[in-house]
Amino acid sequence: MKILGTGSYLPPRKLSNTDIGADDMWAHEKLGISERRVTYKDTAFLGEMAAQNALIDAGLIAEHIDMIIVATATSSKLNPSTAAMIQDRLGAHTAVAFDISAVCSGFVYALDMAHLYLEKYTNILVIGTDTFSHITDWKHRDCVFFGDGAGAVIVTRSKNKYHGRLYADGRGQHDFETEHGGMFVMDSKAVYVAGTTFLPRAIDEVLYEADLTIEDIDWMLPHQGSVTMLKEIARCVGMPWEKVMTNMEFYGNTAGASIPILLDENKKYFKPGDRILLASIGSGWAYGAIILEW
Repeated sequence: MKILGTGSYLPPRKLSNTDIGADDMWAHEKLGISERRVTYKDTAFLGEMAAQNALIDAGLIAEHIDMIIVATATSSKLNPSTAAMIQDRLGAHTAVAFDISAVCSGFVYALDMAHLYLEKYTNILVIGTDTFSHITDWKHRDCVFFGDGAGAVIVTRSKNKYHGRLYADGRGQHDFETEHGGMFVMDSKAVYVAGTTFLPRAIDEVLYEADLTIEDIDWMLPHQGSVTMLKEIARCVGMPWEKVMTNMEFYGNTAGASIPILLDENKKYFKPGDRILLASIGSGWAYGAIILEW
């Protein structure tokens, strides 16, 4: 599998920790977050903008896309799918289009699905797009964690090496949940414990499957839960922190969008043949790790 193009979109409106009444020192030091982007636009709009940028980067037009997979936990409507809405807005009317829900692991899940679907389809557009500001209680301490954004990649068949492992443990479903029409509720300690327990295992197992060691990995792009959690995960697997890419300082945790935004913003650092490690955990617990060759 090869990534033909990447794109991202961040809403222009910024909210600092002070703007939302958060303890700026605590949020910056413990979470690594200084500000986040928020929007009144719907989730499909953000995804469409990221997809347009990915098409430009790939040198393709919408008619070249055979499938659209959207990873989102904040779909624009209960139905139709956000993917269907984006398909129509792009004009990719011959593409298969559907959503998946794995929250912060949505993009990893979607990318692994795309890898399997490439046996049948040629160009697949994978989008992570979320507007957590729409389900955030701004009076609650946890409002500091999330921000809005979207990222997209277009993948096609190639001889580039790829390995992916997905997992889920529904026993953690109540540690992060959102009722219909409600705001998200999280147990931040449980999220930290799950992330630092499950993700090192997933990373070790995908490395074993690929017959690689952590020293063979050039870059790690994790979902942006918190800087404290990411540093512990990096320590557990032996990944030097300077190889771990982050953007949470300016965007917060953009959930399913965080990894594709990282890919788009940092691709200038990647060289052909680089091994990129993607890792994420989301509500459910849905989690997984991917190693792809750039």
